[in-house]
Amino acid sequence: MRCIGHRDQNIYQCSLEFQILDEYLAYIEGSLSVTLQGVVSRLHNKEEYIECDDGQTFGYHFDGLVLPDSAAMIFSRFLYNNYFLSLWATYETGLKEIAMFLSMALGLDNFEEYKVKKGRKYFSIDIFKYLKDVCNIGMPTINHVNQQYLNNLYRLRNAIAHGNGRIKDISSSKRNEELSKWILKQPEIIVSENNWILLNNKFDRGIYGELSSSFEKLYRLAYERAPDVAPRPVNIFVCHY
Repeated sequence: MRCIGHRDQNIYQCSLEFQILDEYLAYIEGSLSVTLQGVVSRLHNKEEYIECDDGQTFGYHFDGLVLPDSAAMIFSRFLYNNYFLSLWATYETGLKEIAMFLSMALGLDNFEEYKVKKGRKYFSIDIFKYLKDVCNIGMPTINHVNQQYLNNLYRLRNAIAHGNGRIKDISSSKRNEELSKWILKQPEIIVSENNWILLNNKFDRGIYGELSSSFEKLYRLAYERAPDVAPRPVNIFVCHY
């Protein structure tokens, strides 16, 4: 067993969140089938009531309104799409905390000041330009995780967060046209007949591995860049076996 001391409390928090996200995805993968059966069963047994203009009510069942396949698809879409949102949010927060650590440790302009000066507005591009140009840290090599790939993940995140994951609601700008083409080429992403973007466990598991590895390599580079400084110290040790 070897213990690696995290020197920054906020970076440690993001590292812990990645570990919890790993456990959370394992929980989803292990319980989804049984959970879906329960969801469909409860929908079929649920009776809704409509109040008429004359004050009378009548009931109907969901059977004729929500087909089992539709319910299962919607439930799975919520789980896996929202998991991806949480995963990207942790990654984005982690990169911001790495940038903040370096700006405090080395006395540099922080990321927000950098964006104002440069007039930048696109996170997945701006953060790595800041780390390279200001902090002298390059993007670590993780499989096929390059700038274009991260840009597409960032756009996918926006499409799910702001458009509920419906591909036809992505605006027709050049960037989003590129995203639509990228989505349709991904074997782990399904686009339904009604144009919903459907992520799954294979996609989320792959993205988890790539983003968590990218974050870990970046914070190790940050610690090496400022080896003797701990502006936000933490006394917790993370143990690796």
